[in-house]
Amino acid sequence: MAFEAWKDTGNCKECRREKYCHKQCTANKRKAENEAKKKACEILAATRREDMMREILESMRKQPPNFDRKIIIHGAMIYGCQDCGSQWVMYLEKGLEEVCEDRKPVPFGIVCPFCGGFHAYDVSGYLPLPNTKYAELPEGESYFENRPDRDCGTPRIANPPRRFRA
Repeated sequence: MAFEAWKDTGNCKECRREKYCHKQCTANKRKAENEAKKKACEILAATRREDMMREILESMRKQPPNFDRKIIIHGAMIYGCQDCGSQWVMYLEKGLEEVCEDRKPVPFGIVCPFCGGFHAYDVSGYLPLPNTKYAELPEGESYFENRPDRDCGTPRIANPPRRFRA
């Protein structure tokens, strides 16, 4: 009977030595291990997100926008930066945000071309072209490129970008 009272059950509340025992019981050990695993997973997830963003930004720097070819667009979205308040139009190349079999989405957030912050989001939703289904991209405008090696549209910002005036 006395042996059972001193047995490590893994629960400090059940242990009679709770007030003066300095050993780590199995319950506290499991709790510490679980907390360490959880923290390691959070750090790994954050690192993966940073690595993905770094990879996307590097690929965008390596491949400048190709304004030489004719780019067919079907609509636009207005993006706005929460940091500096700027708004600009991003046109959608054929196959992006379009109702079709091989439809691809565009990113919810992109880097602001005016302040460099990563708080630029779609503020308008999809805006179709008026009076036509498809048109050629106006010269010097920003757009989302439909690249075959990507699962979503790649932002191509015109240099210099033009602000949108509502």
